[in-house]
Amino acid sequence: MMCQVLFLMVCQVLNGVILAVSVMGNHGTFTKPWRQIFRDFDFIYPVGYVTVCLLGLMVHEFFYSLIVSCKRCTSLDL
Repeated sequence: MMCQVLFLMVCQVLNGVILAVSVMGNHGTFTKPWRQIFRDFDFIYPVGYVTVCLLGLMVHEFFYSLIVSCKRCTSLDL
């Protein structure tokens, strides 16, 4: 049971990394200056997602509750 949960956590981290790299490639992040990169919410969101996933994987599982609350906030804004 624990191996399955750990596998799902690792898959979530890998999915977040792939999402961040995809956003970087699609929006031309590699050619922008640093200040403009850190002001772009489309880039900051996947980086924050990966950070929270890594914290949930390595520090404590309660960090995953931040992902649920962030997804709930973004779905209400639609």
